[in-house]
Amino acid sequence: MRAKASLLLLAICGFALASCQVEEYAGIPSSEGDFVAVIVEDEYRPSSSIVTIPQLAAAISSPSTAVSLFPFSGMESDGIREIHFYNNDGFSFPYGSQTVTGVYDRTDDYYYLLMGSGSSAKGLVYTDSKRLDELASQAHALYEHDYAVCLAGYETFQGIALGTLSGFDASLYSNITFGYSNVGNTAGYSLVMERDNVNGNDYKLEFNVTMDLFEDGLYAITDCSYRIRELSLQFGSSRHYVKEYKFASAAEMDDYTLTKSNYVLSFVGASADDVSEGDFFGVF
Repeated sequence: MRAKASLLLLAICGFALASCQVEEYAGIPSSEGDFVAVIVEDEYRPSSSIVTIPQLAAAISSPSTAVSLFPFSGMESDGIREIHFYNNDGFSFPYGSQTVTGVYDRTDDYYYLLMGSGSSAKGLVYTDSKRLDELASQAHALYEHDYAVCLAGYETFQGIALGTLSGFDASLYSNITFGYSNVGNTAGYSLVMERDNVNGNDYKLEFNVTMDLFEDGLYAITDCSYRIRELSLQFGSSRHYVKEYKFASAAEMDDYTLTKSNYVLSFVGASADDVSEGDFFGVF
């Protein structure tokens, strides 16, 4: 297994993405050979999966309208989230209004479901893994959804570049510009698409995706972003919508360190007060 540090397309921009320009690339993809093979979501487990939608001062008032003007799926605002995976099947992800962490101690057959920090840190202890397995499946499904959005974006990009995307009408766009680079074990692709005078606004989409060589010629997506600018033709003012994905290499998977003294722990159904999940989390 090989995984190299990402060549981040967004490193210079940080969260000020709306004013940032698409990176310059070494070439323009024009054949299938310019596109690397990417590992699919159910065959790859990162150490973390993060989706952010930066809060911008000049945000597009109706992102769904802007998103619908371009041929990518998954750009809509469906929340921000941070998911982590650890060695020995551990996980952490947002569940309802809380973030929950699952820790498997198979040596002693104890399974910890944790929430909170500091004085509010609490946890439930199970003697079988059923409940943790159920939540782990939900964490995996959430990650796989996000990774699949980025993979579909890459495939859409490829279809536009090669002219093979079904139903795509290039005449709707005043500008379509591609970028491509493959340096060492990192490949990156960029796309700019512009539509003019749609209900009094010009729209510009910048799509970026970066991936690192993972194993056996397959690449894993590390970064993916969509940036849309809406320019009012009447007032000359700009508004923006940004959505970013970041996946950390599975080669960096760590153990989750559980310090039991930091939590108020109770056995489910075994305490004097008949503690249940609802007493701790209120969302199960």
